[in-house]
Amino acid sequence: MLRTLLLFTLLSTSIFAQDDEEFSFMGLTASYDVIELIQADDKKQTTLGVRYGKQTIEWRTMFSYQGNSDLQMFELEVDKIIEDDIFNIPELRLYLGGTFGGIEYKGISNKESQGKYYGGNIGFLIYVTDKIDADIGYHYYSTSSFDVINKIKGLTLSLHYFY
Repeated sequence: MLRTLLLFTLLSTSIFAQDDEEFSFMGLTASYDVIELIQADDKKQTTLGVRYGKQTIEWRTMFSYQGNSDLQMFELEVDKIIEDDIFNIPELRLYLGGTFGGIEYKGISNKESQGKYYGGNIGFLIYVTDKIDADIGYHYYSTSSFDVINKIKGLTLSLHYFY
């Protein structure tokens, strides 16, 4: 129940400063992660998820939920679009951002552990059409108050539909 309330609150709140145009989007995401465990060997996992966000010309805010049978992550990501026209290609944009989230992991002995994570991301937005973009990014997260996972790093591919 608490998760549903938190999700509703976050999804109904826009974190943007007022800008001329604001675009809402929903998307699907797939991530390949290397999870650095504290008391075991690193583990590689693939997660699938959903996203909701708003974007302006310069900023993007997203709420994501992704997971698999061992790992569930809920996060808030804020990105600054730092290059709007790479190599004279307006459909390709570079971003740099920060992420904060909560994590549940039960990959060791099927015992569930919970914690928080924070970190950064860098990537490219590629506008496929006027309504669809692809997001290719790299993320690096550290955990706090978490006794199982030390760091998470990996690649993410997302498709977003603007409405």
